[in-house]
Amino acid sequence: MATATAQTTWQDDAARANLRRRLPLFANYHRRAVAIARSLAAIPGVVVAPDSPQTRIMRVYLWGEPERLLAARALLFRRLAPTGVPGVSKVELSIGDAADALTDDEVAALFARVMAG
Repeated sequence: MATATAQTTWQDDAARANLRRRLPLFANYHRRAVAIARSLAAIPGVVVAPDSPQTRIMRVYLWGEPERLLAARALLFRRLAPTGVPGVSKVELSIGDAADALTDDEVAALFARVMAG
């Protein structure tokens, strides 16, 4: 039978090292999330919640038929979640390293293209 010890494992050490490396990046992720949320909120048929993200994660509500939205998603998301409101779907948008590949305006333009369908 295994017992808990005070020893750390290589996984613990790796997790701590990764946290030390990534933690300083989170303030920038949050700034990007706020800027992207502001851009997305200007697109007709898009609502972001919370109105100003408190973290790097936000919910994006999209008015439109899910099939059409998914067909036009431009690799922004894999699936949509139902909201309980007919004609409204949501996706969770998380800002991290991958978001650096696109500018805020490019993200907004991709969502605008999805909404234009």
